[in-house]
Amino acid sequence: LSEESTVTPRATPEGFKLPSAFTEENICFYFSSNLYPSSVETAQRFSDLSRENNHERFVDLFRKEYKWVRDLSIELIGSVPALFVRTTQSKRKVPLPSVSGGINRIISILLAIYVYPESIILIDEIENGQYYSHMDGIWRLIFEFAEEARSQVFVTSHSKECIESLGRVAKGR
Repeated sequence: LSEESTVTPRATPEGFKLPSAFTEENICFYFSSNLYPSSVETAQRFSDLSRENNHERFVDLFRKEYKWVRDLSIELIGSVPALFVRTTQSKRKVPLPSVSGGINRIISILLAIYVYPESIILIDEIENGQYYSHMDGIWRLIFEFAEEARSQVFVTSHSKECIESLGRVAKGR
């Protein structure tokens, strides 16, 4: 962040409350363990990338870990925008949440990091919705995206496999 500041979030029955010190230049995102990200917000972030012609880099970085992804695009379901994926197994695009709720969550997290550099990302129970053998790839993506965007990522986990995976990927970083 461009200027140093101290902010103390408060946990309330309604969720995290962040003081007004967070501005457009100093953005914080919270990804709950039990709520799926909004498809509209995910589509909006991807659309922001696409309008700036930066979506190809995002897709390339994501494809490094998910080789079955050919392309991502915004399509309408009725009049609601959603992120669609074209896979190596199909010519037809499908809504990303229909492919995998876990991958949809990770893409939403990665888009928040990528679209808003120097942000703060809070992820509760990152392993939710993820198959344990995919955790190394997820950690590699988070490291790569966060380093490139100069963002801070704070993660909780109750999974031994997830923590062991973090140790493997973080080694040497």
